[in-house]
Amino acid sequence: MENWKWIAGHESSYEVSDQGRIMSHKQGKPILLALSPDKQGYLHMGLYKEGRQRFFYVHRLVAAAFIENPDNKKEVNHKSGNKADNSIQNLEWATRTENYNHALEIGIMPKALHRKLPDESIKLIRAEYEKGQTTRRALAIRFGVNKEVIRRIVIYKSFSSL
Repeated sequence: MENWKWIAGHESSYEVSDQGRIMSHKQGKPILLALSPDKQGYLHMGLYKEGRQRFFYVHRLVAAAFIENPDNKKEVNHKSGNKADNSIQNLEWATRTENYNHALEIGIMPKALHRKLPDESIKLIRAEYEKGQTTRRALAIRFGVNKEVIRRIVIYKSFSSL
């Protein structure tokens, strides 16, 4: 049987189920809301309060309502790696390190794409890119990382201390 609880801060307006569904009561009758994925595949949706819409991740709403968090962990891990499965059986509170290590263990985050580059490589990537000697794609292939890693390096979003 599916269990429902009011969403904290939205009592009497929205409920979340232990199966990852959201129901609105704003129109006077219960209506299941459509969920949509973000760019990374996490389901989210907008809740209205006092005329303003704020987006929430469904997995966080489910975990906050149904899963105890005695250690005050900040992230919610999808045990199966399936971001569309927001049932309580598939969710657990985790630290960033636990979540990251789990993603590596189950193969949803390849190690090769997230390895740390030596300081010399980061400096070389920036120097070559800033001189216009190469493209981000070429640098990604050369250093064995994806283009997003190169983009974050050249805009100083990653390894900004170098």
